[in-house]
Amino acid sequence: MVVKTYGENQLMTEDSTLLRAARGTGILMFESTITTLIGGFFFVFMARVITHEEMGIYGAVMLVSSIVGIVGRLGLETAASRFIPYFYGNRDYSNVFQTFKHILMISLILALGLGLFFFFISDILSNILFGTPQYFYILQIASVTILLSIIATIFLGFIQGLRNFTILAVAKLLSQIVRISFSVWLLLLGLGVAAIFLGYIFFPLVTILIALPFIVKGLLRIRRFNSLNNSPPLTLKSLLVFSLPMMGYFLANSVSNSIDSFVVLAFLDVKALGIYTVAITASTFVTAIFATPILATLIPSLSEIDGRTGAAKVSSTLTAICRYIALFFLPIALGLAVLSPTAIYVLAGKAYSEAAMLLTILCLGIATYGISVALISALIALGKTVKVMLIFTFSIIVEFFVSIGLIPVLGMPGAALGRSVMYGVMLFLFYRASSEVLAASLDWKTMGKGLFSSLIMASALYPVALFTDFHIIFLPFYLIFALIIYILALSVMKVLNLQDVQFICKLIPGGKYMFSKIEAALKGSGIASKIIRKILNMDSAYSVKTSD
Repeated sequence: MVVKTYGENQLMTEDSTLLRAARGTGILMFESTITTLIGGFFFVFMARVITHEEMGIYGAVMLVSSIVGIVGRLGLETAASRFIPYFYGNRDYSNVFQTFKHILMISLILALGLGLFFFFISDILSNILFGTPQYFYILQIASVTILLSIIATIFLGFIQGLRNFTILAVAKLLSQIVRISFSVWLLLLGLGVAAIFLGYIFFPLVTILIALPFIVKGLLRIRRFNSLNNSPPLTLKSLLVFSLPMMGYFLANSVSNSIDSFVVLAFLDVKALGIYTVAITASTFVTAIFATPILATLIPSLSEIDGRTGAAKVSSTLTAICRYIALFFLPIALGLAVLSPTAIYVLAGKAYSEAAMLLTILCLGIATYGISVALISALIALGKTVKVMLIFTFSIIVEFFVSIGLIPVLGMPGAALGRSVMYGVMLFLFYRASSEVLAASLDWKTMGKGLFSSLIMASALYPVALFTDFHIIFLPFYLIFALIIYILALSVMKVLNLQDVQFICKLIPGGKYMFSKIEAALKGSGIASKIIRKILNMDSAYSVKTSD
């Protein structure tokens, strides 16, 4: 039996662009895990140091400043991550510089204007928010953060557009560490809620200092190239037509994170909202750690492919991408659904055990979100940002009305079901939209087998976890057991192959050496060789030529 090489596989034929994206996704997932954990620990510390009143001030100022920041960026960070690699792939290097110029000019003007405006109306805004002007100084500190964060987020968009995912991860991780270190120090000095916002100044400041040299280096490198494409220069109008719907998307995303919580509060009570908030927080770990890095790497990667070879190649690439995302994302979501009592205990303790069932429902909805992320990335890469905004907004409206209908009948599970329905509607609509633009054809057969294998894994894991009372001490055992069952189920369903193993090995440090050992084992005739061949659905003799 002759096995196809890595280069002959559907995904691998797209050159190193997607391999770099896959590695970048892994790097950003690691970064997201660390920053999320650090942020969680800091929130626990902060909640024990500041007063309830200060916590309210923190929440209100964060809400206002985040909305102002979204408006101030105009979605230009996504424009940077799309147009820079698109023109680079199209060998239109003059428009790469034009993209930098337009985005930087608009961002600096908006950052300075909004920052100063926010600073000078701080006393009026304090009166509106808190009924007293005495907290104006908190808003003035926040105004500095707004100014710097707009610039910093745009700089991260530049780094993302240059596909330097390692620096993107380093900048975000170090900025988080510095921010929290300063905030903790200032809280211990007794500065209260002001300490938190003073610490927030350091996050964008460190981000800018780290990103700027690599942006300059990237521009100098591109400057050496001569443009091989004489397409018209990018206009401000074209840029804003793309970016403004992304601003709407980010605003809608901000609303979606709280709309069902408001419905819970309206129909139930504060205690119910507290329990539901814990479940929502736990579920967002999946999107923050796994979905967000996928989005961050796929947009520039698919944009580069579109610029170089056109939408047809994006379509074929998307089919292969969705296969890997489904095989990766589904077991994570369903595994967390099964282990929800353990997750809730780790996050908030036994007092919030009621949130476990809510987390299970939410995870069942999130299981579909991985494919939606891939489809969203493809649509953004092709410039279809209006479709993305409209579909996302419509999905939120569906969630709102479903929650209103179910919460009076089912209570908190009704809210969780409403959000799960939103994820399902989102997948359906994004698939329809991408099919119209790309003629996208997903590998439903493989994805179905991945879903069935994930369900087998979840069904086997649940009685084991239940018998051991979902105890946190058994968590490593749960994960290893689930992984073994999932791999065996994929093998029985004849999903895994040698190309999958080679692809994974190319993503991890030392993977080339690891794959050589697997090759050596396959060439043998022992039990290990037979087991590996069985798992990878290889019938008999093995021969392969490797390709880097």
